[in-house]
Amino acid sequence: MRPPILYLAIAFAAGLAAALQGAELHVTALLVLGGAAVLWRRAPLGTAVGVMLVAGVLWGGAALRERRASCAGQWSRQASLTRDTRAASVQLTDPVPARGGIVDAAVRGGLCRGSLTIRWPDGHPANGGTTWIVAGRFLPDARGGILVARRVRELDAVPRGRGALRDRIAERSRRLFGTRAPLVDALVIARRAELDAELRERYTRSGLAHLLSISGLHVGFFAAWLSLLLKRLRLGARARFFAGTTVMLAYVWLLGFPAPATRSAAMLALLEMGKLRQRVVAPRGLVALAALCVMLGDPWSVQSVGAWLSVAAVAAVIWAGRATERHPPPFRWRASRSPASWSRCCCHPVGWRLARGCAWRCSTSSPAPRRRCLAVISS
Repeated sequence: MRPPILYLAIAFAAGLAAALQGAELHVTALLVLGGAAVLWRRAPLGTAVGVMLVAGVLWGGAALRERRASCAGQWSRQASLTRDTRAASVQLTDPVPARGGIVDAAVRGGLCRGSLTIRWPDGHPANGGTTWIVAGRFLPDARGGILVARRVRELDAVPRGRGALRDRIAERSRRLFGTRAPLVDALVIARRAELDAELRERYTRSGLAHLLSISGLHVGFFAAWLSLLLKRLRLGARARFFAGTTVMLAYVWLLGFPAPATRSAAMLALLEMGKLRQRVVAPRGLVALAALCVMLGDPWSVQSVGAWLSVAAVAAVIWAGRATERHPPPFRWRASRSPASWSRCCCHPVGWRLARGCAWRCSTSSPAPRRRCLAVISS
């Protein structure tokens, strides 16, 4: 039987997606909850699936209300009625060069909240984490909209929060790598504002454009090096788990919790938790629970094609690995047909390392072949 968490995650995603599309499901949710209250003893799994469906609907409704209360949501509804200048107090996420560009910022104070994407004007360089008053025309679109700033004024020159840390990393990168700093920033902290257009085009033509956006691969590399470092420090298993999970989540926070990186961090944390508690971790349950964590952190990720492609790719890799383990390659089956072939395979230095099944045969064979193997390997 598949892990129940898989069904629960699918039900939550279905309810969340329906709610974000604006479907009115109040009556349906009440009927599902009524059926769950009646059948929870006879069909506990079906009851849990129904409850998770309703939970997804409620979570999607909360996400819709939050977006409507944000500055982008309010201004998008008013854009069809008026073209007035919009203004807000924002804290920059990344530094802005003198030539301007696109920058993300978090609204601080005022009648609305949330995040804004701003087209910054030329001639106003700014550090990340600083607070500014920006005013301009808001252009709505399907992704939320962009504020074309015409006037900006600095309110607080002291960098604060996540933007301040990203600013210091970018400054350190410029000192260490010079002209290569924009590429390093894109690969390490997902900052692509200063990346050269020609470099983007070269990566696109070579089929490596996905490397310029932070994904689960980057988080996996980071976690691998972190695990190696913690083992060198000779910490206990519990201390390594808490230290590694804390540092990994701090890195994902620095990136801004993109869906692929959050999925990878959640999977790694859950896997290490299972190892720490000496539990068998089912791959389906691990992928489903990681996807559920992503949807809880960012409800709008359920509409992101990239997030679901990331989950599907990881699930395909896991299930393909399990399928190949159940059906070993043909050369390993042929090598185990006769003792002579065992000896030839195991005595070869490469075969000794790569053919695990053949090496097991060699280790359990007679003493004479083992001596010949050791002689060949030591030569």
